[in-house]
Amino acid sequence: MNTFSYSNLLKGVGYTNIFLFIIVIMLVGLAILQNRSIDLARKELTIRFESDLRSGTVRKAWEIPNVFVYGFALTIVQKINNWQKDGGDDYQANLNMLQNYITPHCREFLSKDIKKKNSTGQLRNRLRIIQEMSGVGFHEDNSVRMVKRGEWNVDLSLNLKEFINNKVVKHRDVFWPVRIVEFNIDPEKNRQGLALDCYYKKPQILKDHRLEERYTEVPES
Repeated sequence: MNTFSYSNLLKGVGYTNIFLFIIVIMLVGLAILQNRSIDLARKELTIRFESDLRSGTVRKAWEIPNVFVYGFALTIVQKINNWQKDGGDDYQANLNMLQNYITPHCREFLSKDIKKKNSTGQLRNRLRIIQEMSGVGFHEDNSVRMVKRGEWNVDLSLNLKEFINNKVVKHRDVFWPVRIVEFNIDPEKNRQGLALDCYYKKPQILKDHRLEERYTEVPES
């Protein structure tokens, strides 16, 4: 092999190595981009919209509509406080079922409430139904207030009834002021990303229907 051919061979090998090096760099870059894409895909982005889409709206990705926060609060409070068979069992069972939708602080508070009600006979053999007061619902202006990013105060006006042996033993309209917070938890356990953090202030009895019924009873002749 003459010098000229050998020189050309070396140049060919050099060009080949450079070409392969460029391919390797490109593959490494694609691998990095792919891993980055997979990593971003794992971080689920939940977009929430109001049920009324007649008018357009522009929101930041992290903003959650007030009506969604209100609906979440109402649903969780109702599920905790509806005792369909026996409050002595249902209250704790509801708390266990919804533990991923309630903050640890609130679970501790409600656990203490269960013990207190058990000790005073306010659970066993009781049924409870809780629902929104008639004519009262979500109002954009005053039902939900954002305290800070990821925290809301929600005002619920609820009607509560308790029964023992099909007899009404408690019937009240109650102002139920709850706190809702963003909750960092596995999305498979809580797809809403929100949790009940109990009350932001003490609930108030708006009306006691049992007392009213007593006052309006007609005396027997």
